[in-house]
Amino acid sequence: MTPANRFLSIIRCRIDQIRADLPKLTSLGERMAEPLLAGGGLFTPAIGTYWPSEFGGRAGGMMGLKPSNYAPQSKNDGNWHMVAATYDGSGSAAGVKLYIDGLLITNAVAVANSVASGSILNSGPLTIGAAPDGTIPFDGSLSGVAVFGTALTPAQILQLAEDASSTRAFLGQFAFGGGWYSAIYFTNISLTDVSFPVTFTADNGTPLNVPSIGGSSTTITLPAGASTVIEAPNSGPLVQGHVRVIVPVGVTGYGVFRQSVPGIPDQEAVVPLSLPGGNVPMVFDETKYIFGISIVNPNNQSTTVTITASDNTGTVIATSSPIVIPALNKKVDALRNLPGLGGIVGKQGTVRFVAVGANVVVLGLRFNGPAFTSIPTQPQSQILKFIGTP
Repeated sequence: MTPANRFLSIIRCRIDQIRADLPKLTSLGERMAEPLLAGGGLFTPAIGTYWPSEFGGRAGGMMGLKPSNYAPQSKNDGNWHMVAATYDGSGSAAGVKLYIDGLLITNAVAVANSVASGSILNSGPLTIGAAPDGTIPFDGSLSGVAVFGTALTPAQILQLAEDASSTRAFLGQFAFGGGWYSAIYFTNISLTDVSFPVTFTADNGTPLNVPSIGGSSTTITLPAGASTVIEAPNSGPLVQGHVRVIVPVGVTGYGVFRQSVPGIPDQEAVVPLSLPGGNVPMVFDETKYIFGISIVNPNNQSTTVTITASDNTGTVIATSSPIVIPALNKKVDALRNLPGLGGIVGKQGTVRFVAVGANVVVLGLRFNGPAFTSIPTQPQSQILKFIGTP
């Protein structure tokens, strides 16, 4: 349906409710005729002033959007997107802000200041996804609709967008055979069924075949409240790689590593899924332990990583040589063995992985003789992201 037909259909189904706006609608028709007869489109400056708000009953009154900047912001790519709108109560159309996927649409500019200055509370119907009488349904899907009693801040909207979207998460090490066992667990804590893909990639960037799933990838379907596990037993020669998961909202996951060495009890570690980042900090303690690291490049382009080590006072004590990691590859080594990082031996502090070219996923393992434990990491952007206030 064209914008013009959609607009006219909305007018027809609302005619009984908007009689009080008849003078404005008459003017709207006159202004519409001029650009249409001249060969123009519906979204033109001539009629932008009287574009009626149908999204909140009659709460928004008559407001306008700058028409030349409207169409480029349309989303029709088949993916989920979060749309949010706020109104600051100023009585000005400029007080209405539109966000897509947490980001302010800066070129959706209001050109009419005809938003009512009083309260937007009223007895008008609130219809989302269709016209008030149920006609003209939205051509798509809606989920997670919410109306707040206050205007959310940009940081809060960004957090909602991050929390609402599926996320690329990774398990930086998945090894089996040669004395190693690995497993990855998933739980659906949401109230709806979910399906999501899980992909295994070898250290050299090729697909990693996992015998229990009969290939290198699988799609997991979990009913609400259900859980599952993918296991790779200690059988045959050592095989290593990493795991990528498109994690939907409501799904949590973690990995388990187990090493079996004859004559001593099995050693096991648990690590949560990690997100990729360009600046990833990790605490280290090389006073009496040895730290191993796995740096995964999960992208289709190469990246270069530089590691900077600081002691407990924040003083830089060592910087690695640049480490080039090809697309979909992984770098695994003892932290102290990397060129330039020998100075961390006997020290405690923080190492920072800075990637140029593409983001990376980092996993640390701390060894104390045969015993080891995982050192999970997250990008600095995740650590510092807005949490919100009560």
